[in-house]
Amino acid sequence: MAVLYLFGIDLEIKLVALNMHTVIMPMVFISAALIGALLNLSFNKHKIEFSIVGASNGVFGVVAAYLILNPKETIHFMPLAIPNFYLVLLIAMICLINHKILKTRIDYFGHLGGLLMGATLMMIIK
Repeated sequence: MAVLYLFGIDLEIKLVALNMHTVIMPMVFISAALIGALLNLSFNKHKIEFSIVGASNGVFGVVAAYLILNPKETIHFMPLAIPNFYLVLLIAMICLINHKILKTRIDYFGHLGGLLMGATLMMIIK
């Protein structure tokens, strides 16, 4: 939830500065959570241990929306400075690679769906 707080507050400030209505932020969160859950369901419906729990899909959507709204800014992570646009691609690749390699019950397709929905909504709104 710290990630939602950090990215969400900055995203909302930037949306208000662009004269966009503040309802966009919850819309991004809820739609990313729902689309992420549907993507996860479509890939995992045949698994007995399948479950969708938590709000991480929505958090991924908010992060993607923030990164798409600010593509030229960089995130400084330890010694690295990663441009926001490439960070979205990196997160998506990590989700796909982890799904194939780790075989855990983590909702990687849900995260990827939330990420794609948040990025898509922000590209449409922007």
